[in-house]
Amino acid sequence: MSPVMLAHATAKLEYLVLHFILHLIFPDTLLNVFLAIAVDNLATAQELDAAEEEEAEEESKVRFLNCQKRMECFRLSAINQRVML
Repeated sequence: MSPVMLAHATAKLEYLVLHFILHLIFPDTLLNVFLAIAVDNLATAQELDAAEEEEAEEESKVRFLNCQKRMECFRLSAINQRVML
């Protein structure tokens, strides 16, 4: 076997080993990174949903209190109008 053929066979073997390493290890790594990002995004979305729900509940309470204040004002206004008549 000539040195050129030996070098060529060694290079092919090195390429083959590198190819298997890249295809066997890195796709799993990339998949794990993708899954980690997806899970993190889902967790963030759940936190945002919980925060939006709390915000909506607080807004509902404020609206209810404002409505009660308006109703009291209307009631007092109606009482004052009856007294004036």
